[in-house]
Amino acid sequence: MNPETSYSLHSVKNGTSLKWAMVTFLCVSIGLSNLACTIVVNVSFPTEEIEDVADEIVGEVRPTDSDEETPIEESEEIDTDKNTEDAALAIPSNKSLLASYKVIDSSLLVDDDKDKEDEIVKTIKKSLKERFKKLLPYYNKLNIGENNKGLLTIKSQKGLSVKEKLELRKLFSAENKDRMNLYKRVAQLKKIPKKVEAIQKIFAKSWAKGAKVGWWIQDEKGKWAKKKKAKKKDKWA
Repeated sequence: MNPETSYSLHSVKNGTSLKWAMVTFLCVSIGLSNLACTIVVNVSFPTEEIEDVADEIVGEVRPTDSDEETPIEESEEIDTDKNTEDAALAIPSNKSLLASYKVIDSSLLVDDDKDKEDEIVKTIKKSLKERFKKLLPYYNKLNIGENNKGLLTIKSQKGLSVKEKLELRKLFSAENKDRMNLYKRVAQLKKIPKKVEAIQKIFAKSWAKGAKVGWWIQDEKGKWAKKKKAKKKDKWA
């Protein structure tokens, strides 16, 4: 006989929310006394949990009213002029940046105090919040935008001085590196380390929601547009 039994298990660790996993035991009898068992674990993706985490973190690091009208300076797409100056300040692609990121050392992930905020996430949030003040002028000038992978994209360098281009590139690289480490950390805490890309997409929506009217945002299909002011619903509807 091949009896099959399923059990629902849950666990809470490092102060994270409840996680559910379905564990299936497949046992096959061998002879009279030996029993061989195979355990299959299927962990469901905690979409709502990640959405709540993303909204909370974005809200903390972007202490601004996203519905407030912001003076936006018109800016064209990336200049294709290949002179020496722009070649030296070439925009690094998100692909090349992603390739350089390293997973946080797992030895740093242990936090036995369940009531204490994760120190790695806390440090990354502080860094993102402080950098936002420096990025703000580039958002308003439409030099940068929020892409659909939860990262920044440089949309234009037109009108920027050499000094500003260098500063923008430095801020751009540091911001995306922090964000990727944040996504990897969230994946590790939620015990879904292979779902970083899914977490990025969820955070992308939160970054877009937190963006001001007029800023560049990219939708799920890859189309770029300036964020429009949300239409207010009729109070009698």
